[in-house]
Amino acid sequence: MQDLVDSWVAGGLAGLIIDEHPDAMIAIDANLKNFIVTPQGSITVLNVPIIANSTITHGLAAIAVHLRHLPVRDQFIHTALNRFPEARPELLAHYELWNMLGIVSFFAVREPHSPNRWQSFSSPKPVRQDFAEMARTLLA
Repeated sequence: MQDLVDSWVAGGLAGLIIDEHPDAMIAIDANLKNFIVTPQGSITVLNVPIIANSTITHGLAAIAVHLRHLPVRDQFIHTALNRFPEARPELLAHYELWNMLGIVSFFAVREPHSPNRWQSFSSPKPVRQDFAEMARTLLA
């Protein structure tokens, strides 16, 4: 997996995101268990101990990465891009991979000896397999 990370970073990640301007507060622990969606469509964010100043695209990807195996993902992306025209759709996959790297790190610290058991609740695949597939797609 380290080779995939190195290739991805060396392949121009910094060059792709360098001209994005931080303009949003992003919940570092943005996962589907930390949101409540009301019937009226408003969203309440729960359990946000750390926030960062980042970009709208990063924020959308932080949620989309958890939706990648769910049918609602495309609808979320479409709606979000309409709502935030300043978002950069061509960078979503890179930010999703960046967020996936955070998920891999989460499991690596908590279960370093059980990498085959690392599983995100929203994915039918092991986290390492998801990360590798996402990286290979970006490197193709």
